[in-house]
This record gives sequence, C-alpha cells and structure tokens, in this order.
Amino acid sequence: MTATAQAGVRLRWDLGSNISNTPSKAEADVALLASIGGRVARISQEQGWGSPSTLIGPYQRACAAHNVVLFQCCQAIGHVVPKDQAGMDAFGSYCAESSIAAGPKGRTSSGNEVNGFGSNQTPDPHGQATMLLAAAEAIAKANPGARIATPSLCPASGKLGSSYVEPLLFFDAMIAAEPSILAIPNLEIDWHGYGPFGLPVNTEPFTWNTAYRTLALDDDLAKMGHANMKITWSEHGEPVGNGGKDAAFQAQQFDNYLALLSSPAFAHVNMHELVWYTLRDDGSSGWPGTCGLFDIHGAAKPIVAHFTAASKVLR
Repeated sequence: MTATAQAGVRLRWDLGSNISNTPSKAEADVALLASIGGRVARISQEQGWGSPSTLIGPYQRACAAHNVVLFQCCQAIGHVVPKDQAGMDAFGSYCAESSIAAGPKGRTSSGNEVNGFGSNQTPDPHGQATMLLAAAEAIAKANPGARIATPSLCPASGKLGSSYVEPLLFFDAMIAAEPSILAIPNLEIDWHGYGPFGLPVNTEPFTWNTAYRTLALDDDLAKMGHANMKITWSEHGEPVGNGGKDAAFQAQQFDNYLALLSSPAFAHVNMHELVWYTLRDDGSSGWPGTCGLFDIHGAAKPIVAHFTAASKVLR
C-alpha cells in the first residue's frame, strides 16, 4: 500500500494502463485492468490499419461494460507528418472517426512521443502543431464536445533539429508555430512522466526526469496565460531489469510517483490521469517489455497490490 493510501488522503487522479493493440484482446485486457482498480485504458490504433470503428469498437464496448475511459492515440501513416494538405485532411478525418469510435467518455490524441521515439523523421514541432489543429478541427465538426489531447512527448535532452528533442523545448516550439492550440476546446496536455529508471523519481530534475519536470510544463503553461490546464501522463512506468531494478523496486517506484505528485510542490498542478506503461509484459528484451503490472505468464507483480490500494483513495 502506498504511503499516500496509508495516510487516508483522497487524491484527485484516475489510474490506468496502456493495453494491447490487438482488438481481440480488448475485453480481457479491459476486464483485468478494471479488476485491479484501473479506470483508463490507452491504445494506439494507427491510421492505415483499418476502419476506426472496426478496430476501436471492441475497446469502446469493453470500456463501457467495465466503467473504464478509453484513450485512443492516433498516429499518422509511417509516423511522419503528412506532406500535403490532402494528407493533413485525411489525418484529421481519421482522428475524428477515432474520436467517435472511442465513445462519449473517450478522448483522442494526435500522436505518440513525436519529439523522438514516435517520429520516423527529424522531429517537426511545426508539422505536429498543424496535425493537432487538423485533428481538433475535424473532431469539432464530427464530434462536438469531445475530449482531445496534444501529442505525447517523451524524455529527451536534445536541441531542435536533433533526433530526440527536449520535450518542453519541443512543446514551446509547437505553441510558437500555432498559438491557437491552447484555445482548443476540451484540450489536455499529454506528457510522458517517466522518472529515471532505477532511481527514485524525486531525483535531481534533469531533462530525462519528465515526472519531476511536469512542474516546468505547468509553469510554462501559466506563463502563456493558461494556468490550471489539465495534464495527463498517458505513459509513466518502471521496468524490471533492462535499466530498472527488481519487481519490489518497481512497486516502490509506483509509490514514489504518487508521493511526488501529492507533494506540496505539485499542489497547484492540474494532474488528470496517470496511465502506467503497461498492463502486461510482452516478453521482449528491451525495457518496454518488462514494465507490465503483470508478468509474461499473467501473474500479478508486487506493483498490482500498490496500484489497487491507490485506486481506492483516488477519485
């Protein structure tokens, strides 16, 4: 049980997890997530994979059945910025169709880690800003009132023009390119709040500690005249091995995340949802494959007890 849960403090976030992108697994994954207290399921059904209603429908139905909110991350074909207006319009339409498919409580984002890992080109803040506006315009016409999130940003330390751009620098460049982004109705800021693997998340706030640097993002928004905007971590997590420590430390790191966010320094930050990466280990050798709440055999790791305990004191 987390220190926050033991103190009996009611916190203000919803917990969730990234789940499989295989629609046939939607019901099993959403049911499992709900059974441990999860209330947000994030997927990424990409443009070009097929009809959004066909691909996202099974998730929306499972989420509706288990009182879980669906978060659909839209990514453009090839993970590159469309080259012409026709391509941009097609991406906007795809996001609008995805928004409808995600259901009345769902939300849609316009990209994943577009400042580095999720980009198959030199990260392009102007292009990503244009994509977000195209998505927002199409969603506003097809699904008025729907929730939309900015493309997520990953930990990085590079300058503009590098293959991994520091996320706050990239975000500022997006807003400078298209200031009207911050006026999009029902907008929330999607931030991947990873702490340094193998170290407590309250370690020195260097650029790769995006958990801690959520404070810098919030301060930046306030300086732009948009204080109190919703910020969501659509990914945060800790591997077991592969840069992290053991399963016991993974569980402790989960507690560390909540302790950081419930500290006085974060009291003014409008944190919205905390989505763990990921529900199940996938058996791969890289770090993402061991971040699961459940291991490759389906057994709950120690973190699950912490997750469930925290869910009982969260809204």
